[in-house]
Amino acid sequence: GKVLEEIGLEFGITRERVRQVIKKHCGMSKVDGGYHVRGVKNARQRKVQDDVRFTAKWGCDRARWRQIPQRARSSYQRKRQNVIKSYGTAAWAMTLWEYYRAWEASGRLAEMGRGAESCGMSRVDFERPFAPDNVDIIKNSDATRRAHRDALDVSGVAG
Repeated sequence: GKVLEEIGLEFGITRERVRQVIKKHCGMSKVDGGYHVRGVKNARQRKVQDDVRFTAKWGCDRARWRQIPQRARSSYQRKRQNVIKSYGTAAWAMTLWEYYRAWEASGRLAEMGRGAESCGMSRVDFERPFAPDNVDIIKNSDATRRAHRDALDVSGVAG
């Protein structure tokens, strides 16, 4: 618990000589104690806190996050923002990892996009939020037809 200076004063030697004696007889150096040990401990604590925040935000750890293609991460952010803006936060209940797994399970990850022949994510039950058990990956042109059909059904016009 004492610093080299205090030990040196106690024995009438310099702190440098205390360091040399400790290194020679105990095999300890600056990386075995003092500020270094404290710094390593603090760095570990910061990493754990950072990992907790990261997992809370994305729903996965950094290793899994790196597995997700950048295109899928961007698509998730865009889709989430659009859904929340249009329907409120209650309409979105998916993490990035769940979003990616839904795309991967559909086998249409390569077709992800905005064009008519690309695919997009749609809710199966529009009364429930976007969630892993309530999404379907369909062609964007089919989604447009489905939306028009549902709009006609709601207005009472036969299709």
